[in-house]
Amino acid sequence: MFSHEREEYRVEVEEQITRSGMVGAKLTVRHKADNYWFRHWMLIFSSGKEHFRVVALTQEEFVDGYQPTFQRMLDSVEFLGRKP
Repeated sequence: MFSHEREEYRVEVEEQITRSGMVGAKLTVRHKADNYWFRHWMLIFSSGKEHFRVVALTQEEFVDGYQPTFQRMLDSVEFLGRKP
C-alpha cells in the first residue's frame, strides 16, 4: 500500500517538524489502489534505534470531512517522558 515504486504514489508535501525534542518529517501522500485515490498524512520520527510513524488515511472523496480531525490528531502527537 505504501510502495514508492508505484506510478500512482505521490508525495505532495514534506516538511521538517520537531516534537518533544525529536526531529521528524510530516508528509502528505496520495496513492491510487483499486481505482480509488487515498490521502495519507504521516509523521515520521527516528532517534537512535527508536522509529515512529503516525498515519491518518482516508479515501480522497472524504478528505474534507476528515482532514480537520486528522490535523488535530497529528498536531497532538508528543513523546511524553522523553528527554530532549
